Amino acid sequence: MEYLQNAPLVWFIIGFVFLILEFVVPGLILFFFGAGAWVVALLTLFMPLGINTQLILFMASSILSILLFRKSLKNIMWSRKSSSEIEDEFLGKTGIAETFIGPGIDGKVDFKGTSWD
Repeated sequence: MEYLQNAPLVWFIIGFVFLILEFVVPGLILFFFGAGAWVVALLTLFMPLGINTQLILFMASSILSILLFRKSLKNIMWSRKSSSEIEDEFLGKTGIAETFIGPGIDGKVDFKGTSWD
């Protein structure tokens, strides 16, 4: 019975460990298991649940969140510009020469607030 009193804290810590592990093992999977643990922590905070129910809720909320949110969250986090978008960003733009540039002489150019060799 004492476990049931500490269940929200235990699930919160489990969720936090999963979120920390997401930084060590990237892939955007462990994040959702951490979120699933926090869902169970919230539920056990407001109502007493048996350990079997807690485990079922943990697995169901984790897997459901992976299926529903992983693809869109991954696209948001790691959206990459296509090569045509990169070309549009740089082609036809001008920079300012900071030093003399000539045949065989390297110089520096300021472009979009950044100094380039």
